[in-house]
Amino acid sequence: MQSKGVKSVRSRIGLLKESTSLTLPELVEALRDKLCSSEITLSHTEVSEIEDLGKEYLLPWFINGHTKVYSLSCQGRIEGVGGIEVRLDMKNNIVRQASITGDFFVAIPDAVERLEALLRGVPLTVEALNAVLPQQMENLIIGLSREALVQLIVQTAQQSILDV
Repeated sequence: MQSKGVKSVRSRIGLLKESTSLTLPELVEALRDKLCSSEITLSHTEVSEIEDLGKEYLLPWFINGHTKVYSLSCQGRIEGVGGIEVRLDMKNNIVRQASITGDFFVAIPDAVERLEALLRGVPLTVEALNAVLPQQMENLIIGLSREALVQLIVQTAQQSILDV
């Protein structure tokens, strides 16, 4: 968290022991009494609606994650940003698909999707990446510079060529 400029996780959370003098067994009993003191009978319609909500969580893509095979995985830790992984599906040195994940903070909700879209169709060169990625990358991912992202991608790509 400090690598992202967050001084203290402790200042952002609260502990139950600071809010009550109850022991753990007493707290469990109090919660059980409060939450389980009555019975609710659901209608068939309500049960059906709940089952419909749960169906998505039983699908393979949710259980297994979005497990697409990518031809290049570029991962590293960038100071002031955190861990970042850029997975690229390549054909003839052109990015077909991109996936960006990590423990970074986004500046706007759709930042990752925007970056992934910008990378599609781009040749894997420093010049091409610099041409499509925004100069002010910090407006998308906090603390990230265009140069740092391009360096991560290109160095990994060059290393994978050497490993072949």
